Amino acid sequence: MFSNKNISGKNKETIEIVDSFSISFLLEQSGNDNIKFCFPFSLDIGKLKGIDNFDRSELKEYIKLDLNYNFKDIFDELSKYLNEANKIRVWSSIYDAEEYCLLLFICHHFKDKNISVIFSNELRDVNRVNCLDKDEIKEISSKEHILKDYEKDKYDKEWISILNSNKELRFMKNGVVQSVDINYFDNVILERLNKLGKVEKRKLIMDLISNPIEYKCQYADFIIEYLINDLINKELIEENRNGFIEVIKS
Repeated sequence: MFSNKNISGKNKETIEIVDSFSISFLLEQSGNDNIKFCFPFSLDIGKLKGIDNFDRSELKEYIKLDLNYNFKDIFDELSKYLNEANKIRVWSSIYDAEEYCLLLFICHHFKDKNISVIFSNELRDVNRVNCLDKDEIKEISSKEHILKDYEKDKYDKEWISILNSNKELRFMKNGVVQSVDINYFDNVILERLNKLGKVEKRKLIMDLISNPIEYKCQYADFIIEYLINDLINKELIEENRNGFIEVIKS
């Protein structure tokens, strides 16, 4: 068994591709013993200038942790496993740009391989794979789509279009990736804070997660916090020494 924080499992026939460690663990709980590769790329934020070299160093701007954002070694391992595997399977969603973009990325790099996809929303109307439980993971496995060549080409072209847009923020709308500037949701966030009044920053973050700023667009908390801090830096939101924030009245 090969194992590190990004790779787990032992059955080499099907390679599972996920975007978070929580999904890897969920698959394990469901009894899935396939090799699982986890790529926490956070593809919904940040420009993608280094992504074709499997480098996401730009995430240091948004995630204030001392992490390694170069995934080349993991992709090299994936390429080795694919020489023996019959299939590569991506766990995705039409509601979550991070998960959907990972599907596009895999189709771009491994178009010559046998690729399938499972969309979590096809079992019930959930935002992401990790909104399912272990029994639902077993059930949804039967809804796997084996991609035809023209479908892989379509996803590849979608990925190239996203790269060419060179935008900093992404979300899904009607099953299509929307690439926008980082300030796209500024007014929505300011309006939400105006309604809440003076609150702790954490309360606004949780409000924007539980009541998404775009339909089913459930950004990670570090992204929401970054967007709020950007408004603080622009002097549109004021934060006091006790961590309370409010809209600065013009």
